Amino acid sequence: MLEIWDFIDWCLGLKICEIGPFNKELTMNYIPQEFTLGGVYFPPLLIAGILGVLVAALTAMLLNRYRLSRFLYNPPLVFLALAVIYTGLIGTFLIPV
Repeated sequence: MLEIWDFIDWCLGLKICEIGPFNKELTMNYIPQEFTLGGVYFPPLLIAGILGVLVAALTAMLLNRYRLSRFLYNPPLVFLALAVIYTGLIGTFLIPV
């Protein structure tokens, strides 16, 4: 169990060595719940959604550039699906939603 907390400490940059490895309540307070920009709070799912749409747009541009989108039946629907998939992945692994 201690190895898992050391890995979480390494990934998130938390200082759980000082507060004890089994104090989950104190560890969870360090994860930001909202993002602030100029005093305005943004939910993490909004940030993950914006990043997901941007990455999906980049993927669609690459598919169009290398003419791979001609093999797709409905490219706008594929763009929407990629945006949802990327939003889910970014929300799961990069931004704690």
